[in-house]
Amino acid sequence: MLRQRKKNLEREVFIEEKEPLMKAYYQDQEEYNPKNTTQPPPNSNGYTFSTYFSYFWDYVSQFWTEFMKLVISPNAILPAISPIVKQRMSEFQKHIAIPFNKDDPSHHGDLVNLWNLFFKSDFTLNSHDWKLLGFQSDNPLTDFRASGIFGLKNILYFAEKYPTKFKLLADIHGTRDRHGESYPFAIASFNVTMLICELLGWGWKTPGVSTANDPTIYSKLISMLFSDNYSLELAENVFSELYCLALVELDGEWSESKAGYMDFPVVKTNTQGRVEKLLRTFCGIEDLFSHNLKNSN
Repeated sequence: MLRQRKKNLEREVFIEEKEPLMKAYYQDQEEYNPKNTTQPPPNSNGYTFSTYFSYFWDYVSQFWTEFMKLVISPNAILPAISPIVKQRMSEFQKHIAIPFNKDDPSHHGDLVNLWNLFFKSDFTLNSHDWKLLGFQSDNPLTDFRASGIFGLKNILYFAEKYPTKFKLLADIHGTRDRHGESYPFAIASFNVTMLICELLGWGWKTPGVSTANDPTIYSKLISMLFSDNYSLELAENVFSELYCLALVELDGEWSESKAGYMDFPVVKTNTQGRVEKLLRTFCGIEDLFSHNLKNSN
């Protein structure tokens, strides 16, 4: 019997380029009428999962759009930090805000690498298999509107650095012994990338203000990413390690709380608390790398 996750992944997705992600994502409906989206077929709670989650995913997509505006905006609010650190932050923000470009050979190559991690067949841009990895449609490009190429690079970093843990979390065949529903891995991954950005004060609603509950967390992240040994490569690796840490914590929170799809916003909030708790115990990036390595199996 197929697992609940696969049942959800087999629902049809209808997306038009001019519309936000998942704006029209309905169950048990053969045709999509964009003029009639106000009354989705109700379930016992009055809404389908996809209708509820569409609003949350619209937020994710809007976040990255506004983040890129923040990067290039000369009026962006900046924290009280030294000019050299401010310059490093600006450089890194621009580096991670690059949109995914299917015509860029390196971007295309990264997508092929992700495909080859799981599927033995020849790469194809339009395949139902993308849904098994937690994308919202048969074409993953629409989901990269929410994270740019950096969202894909985070996934590949995790897959290459911690392959055992990565395949356990991605769980494309639904073989894990879970209680309840599984989460869509790709979407969860992009949300984790966004979570780290928000901790750094790069959220579009309150630019320059960290969402961390503990104010010392912001300073610790700045010291990890933009130290005297700063380089774009090192900062990207440190960010990716923070991403790996947070994604593992999200998976743990999901499993321990026996969460379902409707609980995702709460899971994300609790995941941030778990990440902050761990970061308080770290003295530097060595502790971060060591923790991830110890928990990689």
